[in-house]
Amino acid sequence: MNKTLCDEFISQIENLSKTIRSDDLVRNRFGTYSKVHVLEHLVLQARRLIEYGEYAIALENMLSNLDEVPITLDEKTINLARQAFGEKITEETKLLLESLK
Repeated sequence: MNKTLCDEFISQIENLSKTIRSDDLVRNRFGTYSKVHVLEHLVLQARRLIEYGEYAIALENMLSNLDEVPITLDEKTINLARQAFGEKITEETKLLLESLK
């Protein structure tokens, strides 16, 4: 796991949250939510895990939650996540990244 790239990925998600209109909503099977609030919550959750050195779990959780919301990412951001995992990327994670396009 490349810790620097993991941090960069989370910062990209944080920056993404700053570009979204406050009235932009996402829906999943549990309800409707502000996209900005969802992204802010995911960033906070990831940063807390990172404080304890759990970079891989932070990144895996972030990707899973982004997929559940659903939120799409640009190719640059997806590649950043791929690079952060490095050689330890699983087939499941590769598929998850593809679904976020």
